[in-house]
Amino acid sequence: MVNRREAANVVTSTLTVSLTKCRRAKLKALELIEGAYKAQYEKIYEYLLKAKTQNEGTITICYMDNRLVQRMYVCLQACKDGYRVGCKRIVGLDGCFLKGYHGGYLLVAIRIDANNGIYPLAYAAVESENQASWFWFLELLAIDLEIGLLEAICMLFPNAKTRHCVRHLHANFKKTGF
Repeated sequence: MVNRREAANVVTSTLTVSLTKCRRAKLKALELIEGAYKAQYEKIYEYLLKAKTQNEGTITICYMDNRLVQRMYVCLQACKDGYRVGCKRIVGLDGCFLKGYHGGYLLVAIRIDANNGIYPLAYAAVESENQASWFWFLELLAIDLEIGLLEAICMLFPNAKTRHCVRHLHANFKKTGF
């Protein structure tokens, strides 16, 4: 046990750590918690193969560049079967950016089921949300679901109703100073 005199004689020292060392320590800690990104990307083909073997008829497509996913498409057979049996004739499309280490965008196609719940049809991870990536996604979706989306949505469905997310509209107006 330390008495009061010895405790008073202890000199406190400050430790200076650079910002770079802090960042490296944080990255190492995150890697220990979440696992290495490279190791996860190396297992992507195992994941896609498992999805195909566990759900026969599932369609998966993956393009990789430098061991990173450039584009990946997944449409599970069970979702296709459910779509044909009990979903309403409305297809919802959405895209959002991925906040992970490598970024990208997630594109999703959903339907409304008989209980007015969201029913996933297919999803794709792409490098950016642009006309080419949406066309690629919709073309694959059209082939999988046999719903005739072989050309752009606007060309095929000129009377289709579209909506914009109010949150995104608000953010865009706020950015421009309104």
